[in-house]
Amino acid sequence: LKKLETQGLVERIRNKDNERSVNITLTERGLALRESALNVPKQIMGCLKVDPEDAMALYRILNRILEQGIDQNAK
Repeated sequence: LKKLETQGLVERIRNKDNERSVNITLTERGLALRESALNVPKQIMGCLKVDPEDAMALYRILNRILEQGIDQNAK
């Protein structure tokens, strides 16, 4: 978090009602980076010669694998 703050991507805002609580928000620079990151999968798909249905199948399988890994780590 500190590194993201140093890079100007996020900012910490103390809660006025509860000093122990800190809200983290994206800065303008962070929002811009988020927008460009959201386009990365589309750009990758544009470069690959993969059928969109196959890409979605791969996406679902990888998500399932990730969820199973997360479930295993939670135990």
